[in-house]
Amino acid sequence: MKCGTKGEMRLSDAYHPLAIDELLSIERYLEDSQKALALEFRAEFDEAVIQVLEFPESASLVSPLSIRRRIFSRLQYRFFYVVEDSYLVILSVKHRRQLDDWTTHYP
Repeated sequence: MKCGTKGEMRLSDAYHPLAIDELLSIERYLEDSQKALALEFRAEFDEAVIQVLEFPESASLVSPLSIRRRIFSRLQYRFFYVVEDSYLVILSVKHRRQLDDWTTHYP
């Protein structure tokens, strides 16, 4: 997925392997409860990623390592990311009640 306006650097999204595991685990958990919930979660996640690709500095800065947190979903999930070169790297996907352990995903 690439976003940006004419003349601006275009970012592509990339995922830390553990973030992929977290994302799939959340989807499986929600599907077990209600399939519609899992579909809603994924749609909101995808939309949030598109927004951050367009405006990478729009989310809250949570670390001196330039890690940002984007809250999305009425289900109160969030993801942590960093911009490196021309990539928006998603480090972690968590529910708001889970610890912010993105530090295990990023040096």
